[in-house]
This record gives sequence, C-alpha cells and structure tokens, in this order.
Amino acid sequence: MWAKYDKDNNGFLDKAECRAYVRDTLIQLGKSGDLSNTEFEAIFKDYDENGDNKISKAELRDFIANSRINDA
Repeated sequence: MWAKYDKDNNGFLDKAECRAYVRDTLIQLGKSGDLSNTEFEAIFKDYDENGDNKISKAELRDFIANSRINDA
C-alpha cells in the first residue's frame, strides 16, 4: 500500500500523496472522496505529528489507528 501512494519513493507522503490516500480511503468507505482544503489540512495537521509537512510510515500507522477519516 505504501508504494502506491509514495510516488517519489522518498519514504514519506507529502501533502499531495497523502491527499490521494485520504481520497481513496474515503471512497473505499463508501463516502465522497471530496474534501475541502480546510478539511484536508485539519486532518493532515492532526497526523503530521512532528510538523514537518510529510507523513512517515509511523505517522500513517497512527493515522490509521486513530483515524478521523471515518468522521469526514
């Protein structure tokens, strides 16, 4: 799954890569894949634990475990 979204293979998901992950996950949950920039930025900020504007594998694990995506 990681390789599908880490398009530049740098070991992190940048905002565009993360947004694709969130969109696809919402669609898989039977929801609209559309998020406003404000909604996405709030989700991204919550799960970018160290504030470096990228999501590590560990942060994604936490993201999945504690996901607000189900509330979107």
